[in-house]
Amino acid sequence: MSFNRTYCNCNNISGPFYIIGDCHGCGRELAQLLGVLGFELDGEGFIWAPAHSEKAQAKLVWVGDLCDRGPQVAQVLEPLIAAWRCGPPLFPLWEGLDPKSLGQALELYRPGAPRFGLDSERLQPPSLRKFRPLPKRAGWKPVPLLAVLGNHEFRLLRVMEGRNVRLETHGLPETLRSLRAAWEGPYTTLGGKVLERYPFSYLELAGMLASLPHYLSLDGGKLLVSHAGLAQHLQGTIGEKARHFCLFGDTTGKFDERGFPERRPWEEEYRGPAIVVYGHTPNSQVKVCNGAFNVDTGCVFGGQLSALHYPSMGVASIAAGTAAIEA
Repeated sequence: MSFNRTYCNCNNISGPFYIIGDCHGCGRELAQLLGVLGFELDGEGFIWAPAHSEKAQAKLVWVGDLCDRGPQVAQVLEPLIAAWRCGPPLFPLWEGLDPKSLGQALELYRPGAPRFGLDSERLQPPSLRKFRPLPKRAGWKPVPLLAVLGNHEFRLLRVMEGRNVRLETHGLPETLRSLRAAWEGPYTTLGGKVLERYPFSYLELAGMLASLPHYLSLDGGKLLVSHAGLAQHLQGTIGEKARHFCLFGDTTGKFDERGFPERRPWEEEYRGPAIVVYGHTPNSQVKVCNGAFNVDTGCVFGGQLSALHYPSMGVASIAAGTAAIEA
């Protein structure tokens, strides 16, 4: 999509960062993991840190694939939409994003354009010039959130645009069920508050997803976050090659016996100066190879949901309660 930024230079944003692996609709585990990390959820979708602690300087970063397969996609998306509506500094990705361009992009999501209506009532476009006021809470500070686009969010946006996407594959039915149920109500937030219905519109969801870059450069270029990783020669570039690599990895053009794209282990040859944190390919634990850290530990398959702390590179994990799907 032309309005989606391939590359987002956030070198002016320094850590500490907590980089969260592929959630895939595992809302319960996400809430537990945030608690273990020392953050607190409220009932409005915001994540808080004690104001005078080290956590107050932290930012949370998602490596993509928040949706599909798991049962609580609406809840997993909730904090990012809430931060998106507030703008910077709570959603730093707004910085440098032209509101006019995003407004033009959102024309794609007006009533009548989507193949199916996820939200039959709240289809009015959000204000792109007036952000919602930052929340206030005595003794606490709201935590800034960043994220990159995963291949599953990419597919969801294509569906919302009315593109020809197979709706029954790759866990997309779980996303549609979760969002429809949230908009029909009642809806229980990630923080446990019961609402009449989902507090975010179809357009706000589309706008947040459309604003996500394919990869982020952080902390003066020392840290790069991408959904499927990124080879050194593509770092700092824009265009289709970088975009495809970030979403799908270093694919060979062939497919395995399950119908998934065959991927080369790009990290085995990686020698770049930046630490690359990514997900996409599940492992039993965080995989470290040549300065590349894969934080997808297969929560939706019955594994764990993990977060990597930068710069210490320590790992915190929560075991999945029940596998949402079989591996």
